[in-house]
Amino acid sequence: MREELQRRLRNTAGSMKAGGSPFMVLVDERITDDGSFACVLPTTVWTGSSWREIRDLWARRYRFDWIVVSHDDRYRSARDAVPGRSFVSMSESTRIAETLIVARRHGTGVRGTITSVVNLAHNPDHPIDASNLARQLLALNPNESPRLDERPGPTRQISAGQSRDPWGEVLRVFWSADVTRNVQDIGRQIGIATALRSTELLQIGWHLSSGRLWLPGCESVDVPVCAVDELATTSPWHHAIKGSRGPYRIVETGHSGRPAIWHHQADQVTHLAANANARLLVKPGRVSDADQLWECSGRLHVALELRLASQRISATWAEQPMLGIRSWNTLKMRDTLQSCMSHERALTLWFNSTLGLLLRILHGNRPYLGRVSLPIEVLRELPVIDVRQLTTANLSSIDRLWEEIAPQLLLPFANAEADDARRVIDDRLATEIFHMNRQAVDQLHALRRRLVAEPMVFARF
Repeated sequence: MREELQRRLRNTAGSMKAGGSPFMVLVDERITDDGSFACVLPTTVWTGSSWREIRDLWARRYRFDWIVVSHDDRYRSARDAVPGRSFVSMSESTRIAETLIVARRHGTGVRGTITSVVNLAHNPDHPIDASNLARQLLALNPNESPRLDERPGPTRQISAGQSRDPWGEVLRVFWSADVTRNVQDIGRQIGIATALRSTELLQIGWHLSSGRLWLPGCESVDVPVCAVDELATTSPWHHAIKGSRGPYRIVETGHSGRPAIWHHQADQVTHLAANANARLLVKPGRVSDADQLWECSGRLHVALELRLASQRISATWAEQPMLGIRSWNTLKMRDTLQSCMSHERALTLWFNSTLGLLLRILHGNRPYLGRVSLPIEVLRELPVIDVRQLTTANLSSIDRLWEEIAPQLLLPFANAEADDARRVIDDRLATEIFHMNRQAVDQLHALRRRLVAEPMVFARF
């Protein structure tokens, strides 16, 4: 059956790695112009590389009327005749984060249209509540909702009655008249627009992704950003390093061999400075292959999976080169940056700052509430501080900050508001690198408080 499905998916937008994509291929074959469909898919449909061709198909042939995502961290246990339910999901009996899509086939695709995006703080658990919420959404004037690409300002909340918290917030995504641009942006725009429940945080992150920081009540601040791939190369996927295909055998520390960083245990990886927790032993007859792979080793290592409620470190730096395995990917700075360890330290501090965390959440895969993953393809495109723009004075400030922070224990990201070390990182990057005034720095600290109040940060799934 698997072989037959693979055969039928050839020369289509479907992928065996994207579970729901065959159904989207079937929908596209059956639906006619002006026909509509509604579906529930994993939220990784907007950011996952396996879904890229489906996103391209949608951008060219469909317009999105509604996209709904839940950020509700509740879980209902199973009871008589009623299955258990995770409220971040739209389906029963699953805990994965899902998105509800309502779209129609249109000859020009999303070009020149507006999509309403709903981020639910509370996902209805009763048909009457769901019906009332749907009626409210259909009665909305889309033009009264804030746009993702606008300066952060007033939000549009969905009322649930005087005695109840709002259902959530609504924002608009506007699509360009340029089809090619929409094909490139569809995952980025919706991925950002559905990442958090706060519209204001999403708008701040949208502008930050392009190098401008808009904080409430403040003038904009230029923050130089670029894609990771412009600064560094990534190390190979772990299967190419170890296992049946790789030239190495991996063992715990205590053996001789080449140093590696492997596990990411929350109670052991607690500082920005990294230590090897594994060794790589060269397999017989594979010395040449092992040496070639070792050329990818480096000092900066990025965590590929983060459980934000318990883990503390998004990236770590080591004095000596190591190779990241499975939980970590090693970034090796490109030739013009290799000789300066301050550039690597700057990136490490950025990854562990509030602004770095915000961009990681907005651009990463979010398969479960409280978890953010960075497949290597996503990591390469992730916007980070452009260390090429840092002056000699900036790099000296980075080194002083590193010497101060590296020995300190960091708290989990969910406890960032109580973390003095992380507060210092934010404060010093803001004042010494981005030259923000005191009002803007205070707003940056307020941003950190709002971010850790998001279920995406504190939920445990």
